This record gives sequence, structure tokens and C-alpha cells, in this order.
Amino acid sequence: MARPRLRCLSSETAEGADAEAATDLLLQMDSSDRRLRAAGRAMRDHARYCERNRLPVDRPVIARLTEAIENARTRIAQERVLLAGHGTSDRPELLSSGELVLRFALATYGYVRDALEWCVPACAQSHAVQFFDPVVQRTPVPAHARYGEASVREVERQTADLLGLPGTHTISATSSGQAAYTLVEAVLLRERLRPGDLVLTASTLHHEAADQLTALPFIRTLQVAGHTVDDLLAAVVRYQPRCLFLAPLGSTARQHIVDVGALLRRLTNVATQITVVIDGTTMSGALPGEVFSQSRGVEVIYYESASTYLQLGLDTAMAGIVAHPVALQGAFARQRAATSTVLYRHGADLFPRYTSEIHRRRMLRVGRNAEHVATALAENAAVSELGVVCHPSLPGHPDAHLARRLPHAGGCVTFWFHDPGRNRRADLDGVCACVLANARALGVQLTAGVGFGFSVPRLCVLPAGVGPTDDTPCYLRLSVGDRGDQLHLLVDAVASAVTDPVARVLAG
Repeated sequence: MARPRLRCLSSETAEGADAEAATDLLLQMDSSDRRLRAAGRAMRDHARYCERNRLPVDRPVIARLTEAIENARTRIAQERVLLAGHGTSDRPELLSSGELVLRFALATYGYVRDALEWCVPACAQSHAVQFFDPVVQRTPVPAHARYGEASVREVERQTADLLGLPGTHTISATSSGQAAYTLVEAVLLRERLRPGDLVLTASTLHHEAADQLTALPFIRTLQVAGHTVDDLLAAVVRYQPRCLFLAPLGSTARQHIVDVGALLRRLTNVATQITVVIDGTTMSGALPGEVFSQSRGVEVIYYESASTYLQLGLDTAMAGIVAHPVALQGAFARQRAATSTVLYRHGADLFPRYTSEIHRRRMLRVGRNAEHVATALAENAAVSELGVVCHPSLPGHPDAHLARRLPHAGGCVTFWFHDPGRNRRADLDGVCACVLANARALGVQLTAGVGFGFSVPRLCVLPAGVGPTDDTPCYLRLSVGDRGDQLHLLVDAVASAVTDPVARVLAG
């Protein structure tokens, strides 16, 4: 089989992309080191406060926690030296090793804080210590963890900057992406929806959210058949819904795109009062900040799983975010506390701290890599003869014109066979096993499992519909990752498995 080549990804481009990834990883290590140093200072402040006020201090515990901080900082320093002086041949392994050290540092920070902090700290005491931060001793009523605290607010400020939110909107951090949806639903049911109201859903909306909406017994839900702006506007004109739920990029095999900006601009001409809820998980950071600007009769609420792209592939904790109008801040705060969907301190402590520029650069690498892999596979005649390679950037995709106007079109490439009989789970699981065998032979980094947004490529089989059985049509999804210099080998591994599942690609 002829080896498909990435015509648009030169070795210099791959080299530059991986060097950029290494630089961003070093910046994150520096950020984590600063947080560890701050945790050490906070421990010393805690111990001094307790001694001055004749409160018990367990010095052996303080010593062990201090030792844990210093061990993590030492490991960061060692890895920094390796990563800063990396070569090209071992860069993928060094990047993965660096991510592991970064995860370790974040986990150490969370562990140290967990050892001394309380979910509901005391503001006064006698011969007992139930607080970590002395600041709460000057607070009449310390905050309950369900209301969020300093680490949570840091994540919210970071995400607001990343999304480019205007002053009309603010962020509420949640314990997962599904919790973000649950919080949105809880607020809408109390503040916007009334019995008998109609909710429209776009076909791009993730099925878990659509299933939750459909299960509500006192509102009507209807999925719009098409995904174009004209399709959605026609449905709004016809049904006059109270809410419209959509995702800019569908998480199904065909990966359709909704032109959110054009939709919001034109909605003001056909809707008198509508709340548009956007799930941006699959296209993190791709929407311009102006989509949140208030328009006459159109209210925008945005949510995203922060366990995928927003954690830079580190997968350290479950998290989610909701961007909502400031006017609804009280309602979101009440419902987040009442439903316990808040991002708790431990999850916020594990969340990586980074600038919006680091996230933007990473998403551009991810989107570019997915486009390159999709192009190489689609241009391989043997692969295209057997099945469909799908990514919104490909010329044959119905939404390619929209993808060209976006910073990136997502990091996943999907594939299914023309022959429906080969799209059963057992058959595609066999293809996955073959791809992994090829990757091992070629020395290519690859993992298998659900989820996306990781730095290392990940492959999985997903059902084309809800409620999978052995006979349900399925498809392959490859989350391509942000590595650059192994993409041609990854393409080889996939193409060989698709075209000849018995054969193996020979290393070299």
C-alpha cells in the first residue's frame, strides 16, 4: 500500500509546532511551581497564626507536607532541564513525561491543601483548629464550599478571559460538563420556561443534553431536522420556541457546523424573546467574544465541559463552566449551591492555570493536526474507496466554507465504511486493535478509549445512534492531539488497518 503523506505539514512545521508545545508546557510548569511555593507560604502562615494564638499545630504533619511540596518542585526543576534542552527524536516522549510531571505537581498542590483545609471552615475556636487560611478568621461567616471559594474564582476569571466575555456576562464553574448543563437547566426551569413552552434543539447538540430536555414532562421539545442557519431560523419562525439549544460543532460522525454568529444576528429579526443555549465543548475557544453581546430579544448562555480542551489534555479532574448574563448571576449562584453542581476546591486546585494565549495556540495546533490527518487519509485512494473520512475542513464536507472562517474546526477525525455491515462494533473494535498494533510497530504514541482533547492521539468506536447494541451502526473517532512530528506515522497506522486489517505496517 502506498504511504499517504501529509503534503501540507512539512518537517519544519511539525518541528515548530512541537517546540511551541514544549514552550507552553514549560510555562505551565512555572505556573505550577509558583502555586506550590504559595502553598508552602500558606502553610507557614497557618502554623505561625496557630502558634501566636495558642492553637494546636501538628509539626510532623507540617513537615511532611513541606517535604511533599519540595519534592514536587524538585521534580519540576528536573523535568524543565530535560524539556528545555530536548532534541527532535525523543520529543513526543519528553512532552508526555512533562505532562505527567505537571499532573503530579497539580495533584501535590491539591493534596497539600486538602490535608489542612475544611469545606466549611470555622471563624473562631478554642483549643481546636478547623481552618487553613487565617483570612477566614477575619470573616464573620466563612463561605460554605457549595458557594465556591478562591481557587474556583481563579478558574472562572481564567475562563472568562479565554472566552473574551463582555461585561454583560460572567462565569460559573461547575463539577463537570454535564453538571454545567444541569445548572443551566435548573435556572431555565425557574427563570425562563413555563409549562407548555417549546424548546428547539439542533441536530448538533450532544445526545445527553437532548435526552435530558426530552425527559422534562411539562415542556415540549423538538429537534430541528437540518443544521443550517436557514433551517434553524425557519423552525424558530414556525414554532416560536422559548429556548434553542445547539452546539457549534456536532459530536456525531458527520461533524456538522452551525454558523452561530450568523444565526444570532438574524434571530433578532424573527424572535421577540428567546434564550439560545450553546454547548461549545467540541470547538473550545473558537467562537468570537461578540456572540455574547446582548441583542434585542436574544439572550445567550454558553456552557462547556472543562474536562477536555480547557484542561489542555491533562484530564486531572472533572469540571465544567457556564457563561451567563450578569443579570442571572444570583439565580445561577442559588441553583449551583442548591444542586451542588459547583466546582469544589479540590477540582479547582487540580485545574491547570494558563493564559488565554496558551489555550489559543494549543487549539490551533489541535485543529491543524486534525485537518492534516484527515486530508492525508481522504487523499489515500484505497481508504476513500472503502469508507468516508470526515472532518469539517475537508473540501467535500458540506460545512467546509464555515470551517474556513473559524480559527479551528475541532480536533477529531471520524471514519466509517461504505459497507454498513462493516460498521458493527465488533468489526470496528478489530480495526482499532489493528491500528494500535501498527502504532506499536511504528513507535507512534496512541491510546484507545472514549473522550477527546488529549495531547496524545486517542482512538475509539462510538455508536452512530443512541442505545448501542452489537448490531448498532458505529464509527471510528480519532482525537488527533497536538503532537506534530509523528502524524505521518499515525496516518500510516490508520490507513493500513482500514485497508488491510490482517496486514501490519512495518516499522521504517
